[in-house]
Amino acid sequence: MHIERPLPFLCAYRAPTDGRDEGTADLIRSQASYITASGAPDANPELFALIEGAVGALAEACGACLLLEIWAGPHVPTSPQVFRVSTLHTDELATTVGVLSKALGAMVLPVPHAVEVTTGREVSPPGLPALLSGHLARKGGCLVIGLEVPPLYRGADGVLYPVVLRALSEQLTGALQRGFFEFTRVQTQAKPEHYQVMGRRRLGAAEKSTDRALCRIGNSIDFLLDVTPVNTEAAWDEFRAGGRRKAPTLHYRMLAIDPEIAKRALYSVPLERLEDPVLALLLRDKRRELDLQLSMLEDRDTEGFFATSLRLYGGVDDALFAEAMSILRAVPSDRPAAAAEIRCDAAELARRAEAELAHYRREQPALSAVVAVRDDVPSLVVTRGGLLVPRGVSVRLSRVEALLQHEIGTHIVTRANGRLQPLGVFSSGLADYEALQEGIAVFAEYMAGGFDAERLRLIAARVVGVRRLIERTSFPRLVEELTDGLGFGPRAAFLVAMRVFRGGGLTKDAIYLRGLRNLLAHLASGGAIEPLLIGKVSLERLPLVEELLRRQLLVLPGLTPRWLTIDGAAQRLARARAGLRPVDLIEGDLA
Repeated sequence: MHIERPLPFLCAYRAPTDGRDEGTADLIRSQASYITASGAPDANPELFALIEGAVGALAEACGACLLLEIWAGPHVPTSPQVFRVSTLHTDELATTVGVLSKALGAMVLPVPHAVEVTTGREVSPPGLPALLSGHLARKGGCLVIGLEVPPLYRGADGVLYPVVLRALSEQLTGALQRGFFEFTRVQTQAKPEHYQVMGRRRLGAAEKSTDRALCRIGNSIDFLLDVTPVNTEAAWDEFRAGGRRKAPTLHYRMLAIDPEIAKRALYSVPLERLEDPVLALLLRDKRRELDLQLSMLEDRDTEGFFATSLRLYGGVDDALFAEAMSILRAVPSDRPAAAAEIRCDAAELARRAEAELAHYRREQPALSAVVAVRDDVPSLVVTRGGLLVPRGVSVRLSRVEALLQHEIGTHIVTRANGRLQPLGVFSSGLADYEALQEGIAVFAEYMAGGFDAERLRLIAARVVGVRRLIERTSFPRLVEELTDGLGFGPRAAFLVAMRVFRGGGLTKDAIYLRGLRNLLAHLASGGAIEPLLIGKVSLERLPLVEELLRRQLLVLPGLTPRWLTIDGAAQRLARARAGLRPVDLIEGDLA
């Protein structure tokens, strides 16, 4: 028996005496209140007493209780597969039955299905006595519902189909919770705001151990650094010396791990033990992402790297490419005042970054990020340890605040907020988090008042670079297009091309404009920004994040990014909520 907290429902399952019912018990283990037991006759007295006591206690605590028993129906190879809801004839008009039936019918399953409702004097699987008699149910303020599930998750020979079982479990969890929500709303004094609050609030041991294992493997690599060239200046000199006609030679760090061994460890993590379907989905996604990253490290500087990059980061669709080209044609490339503008070197930038971190340490003293000036990075980059600043960097003073809000106010703050969550993947990053993360980071530059035409053109040029990479354009030809056709200086064009061609071809740089565009659409549609800052999350999985927040498995951000509170931030956010395109972000802020 598992009762996480007093809730007005209890799910039940009885195993048949022949033991041949693979997978059915797993369908209720995702719920916050359930019991699994033997269906053997000699177990009945103890089981019935336990059920009566548990239901009575839940009814006393909550005002009423719903007892839902689940069992597998016979294997019938016809379509549609039928889910049968059974209830006492005195309860057939209960709204819970109608809501549950509708939710079951709305499930998205691999096969067509239907729902039937039946009534009778007792509710129980065929051949077994009722867990709770109609008399005791009415006396104790209990609604009894039976649910016969078609065993579409296994073959006629009893062989389990784990992928189908997983899909059914995910869908059935939500359908049952909708029924529990309706019962709670109508039959008790509680007034829950959403059906998802009926779900679990505590992590199981399997979820905790799986998260730790995946984070351990993820923390053994530093993917971004491992695919970043360490010889940027030498490569630039080589490219110039060759008349910009030949791609430069790029060198990388030695890998500190063996990707094959890391993959072996990755697939030894037993994800099949996870009971919570939402957490299982997020952790399974993360394993897939780590697998792809390890494959890319193994294939660094080969064609395989580029092919896997397309799977991990996607390409550039026609709409995104058209938007990038529209920006580059519409936004002027010359900024006469830029050359005379005061600039900030590495030492000063590092000092300001330390001051920015000190602001957040006053709220969260345990914040461990540090700032380091390095010779082996071509641009500002945040790693697990903190912010790396290139020794030769020179940044316009008007851009410093925006860069700090990008790197520290977004990347480091969301990592720190993720550390407050019960799962480590919210700190290291859910699968596919980077597009949203970079979209927020670029948006933070706008919120800080430092997002200018030059910056917008740069992220648009990166999209063009990725598109040309996919079209198999050469490194020199891309640089030529950026300089002669799109108005970039030779070094700026070289850096765009180097980022795109690194490792064998990395499509990641398209995510800046894509992520910004998607974030602006989210805000314009009324989406909240706070859930996006609880850690490193993806926009695609935001509904799951919001469910975990409702279930109180996650907490709201511990650190509020300073870019949400600095002068002018409220007005800029209001503009974004009214509906903006990426090109609109530079209006009024262009020096």
